Amino acid sequence: MSYATIMLNLLGPTQPGWIYEIQPTPNMIDMDSSDLNLPHPGENEGEFSAMGGIRWDQVRAYMYCPLNLTFGPDMVGNWRVFHDAAPFLEKYPDQSFTPNPQYNAAYDAFKPSPGQPQLAGSDMTYWGVGSDSYQGKSLEQWAILFMNDYGEPVGWTGSFPLKLTAPVSLPSKKPVCSPSRGVRPNLA
Repeated sequence: MSYATIMLNLLGPTQPGWIYEIQPTPNMIDMDSSDLNLPHPGENEGEFSAMGGIRWDQVRAYMYCPLNLTFGPDMVGNWRVFHDAAPFLEKYPDQSFTPNPQYNAAYDAFKPSPGQPQLAGSDMTYWGVGSDSYQGKSLEQWAILFMNDYGEPVGWTGSFPLKLTAPVSLPSKKPVCSPSRGVRPNLA
């Protein structure tokens, strides 16, 4: 499973951009299941955040997007989103992904983590949980606990920032990512 969600954020009408196909790892958090103040309830954006960052060797492929693709008449506001690579490549048939020769196929064994509401820093009432359930720790403490459980595949050493260019030895067995494991408190 990999994600090739394409989002071109414009710094201005003169900026080209890049699209990356990234293999998810457990340090990537499902934001749709974490954000407690949903602006549009029921709307799933398929958004993930990578706690600590993304290693270059987990980028499967990349594509340069020249200026004529990053700014045009079909823009909505100042950004355009394609939630799948296929519609993008259909619209722009001259574009193609370049495989990353440094991609580490050992990442193929991993998946992203489910939502982590303790990292949202918001009121917990959306989850049916009192807002005091996560009050015992700071967001930084929750982040460190989360990475202690799920950060090994990306070289977590116990503190931020991640050393994204340092060699990493991937664990031989895949960690289990579940909402009830790790840093989530027992809410029963």
